[in-house]
Amino acid sequence: MRLISATSKKFIVAYILLVGLPLLGLAGVLKAGRHLSAPVSVDGAWKLDNQLASGQCSQTLAGLQDSGLNISQSGQNLVLTSGPRSTGSGSIDGTDFSGSISLNEDQACGTANLTASIDNKTEPRSMSGTIYFAGCPNCTPLTYRAVRQTPSRRLMR
Repeated sequence: MRLISATSKKFIVAYILLVGLPLLGLAGVLKAGRHLSAPVSVDGAWKLDNQLASGQCSQTLAGLQDSGLNISQSGQNLVLTSGPRSTGSGSIDGTDFSGSISLNEDQACGTANLTASIDNKTEPRSMSGTIYFAGCPNCTPLTYRAVRQTPSRRLMR
């Protein structure tokens, strides 16, 4: 009968600890996360389809119409930009989008609040919703539709 040397026993224990336990942990993480799903992707450039400029806030809305809306996404959190100086934040919950963006810091009505429903079954993706200015009672809420712009494809050589 052959006995296992002390060095071999140490090697086997180290192997179980350094390989077996991480694999067991990985299996647990995969099992716990199997019901998770990624939020709807809204990352990219969005172009507003309809004319927004009307009423007292027309100049503020015209900037959004001209520049469009760029959305950067990290999970459910969004960063909104429009032009060089307009920034804001938002979030997505399922297919419901909400956010605010400071469009013109010179006007009292410069912060636009946006809500929308994302249509993730169409390609390119689109959203329909409402823009309103919380600090400006004279500006009526407006409905809008935006379409995500497809990135230009460069030829690979």
